[in-house]
Amino acid sequence: MKTEIIVALITASGAVASALIIGVVGLIAAKRVISRKKLKVDLTNALKDIQFLLELEKAHNEINITVHGKCNKNLMREAVRKDKSIDLSGKHTASSVRRKLAQLSTYDD
Repeated sequence: MKTEIIVALITASGAVASALIIGVVGLIAAKRVISRKKLKVDLTNALKDIQFLLELEKAHNEINITVHGKCNKNLMREAVRKDKSIDLSGKHTASSVRRKLAQLSTYDD
């Protein structure tokens, strides 16, 4: 083969390789961004669920106080700990959930 043809082939293969590398890096970056957005949505939904359940517990306690004169919240939490072997971490209070939701809403995707 002539030298000019070989040089042209090498130049062309370098351009193709460069384009492939850029494409792969772009794909990896896009997957990370999509994954991060999905995690943010999942975390926001989980915090909203916690917020709802805390409000539900509060409303239930208010009804119990009205009907029975006491809320029995601690009694019920202890029963769940004992019967289901699960416990609250104490890290997701109503105020901390509101604060975390506010922080999440300010983050850019």
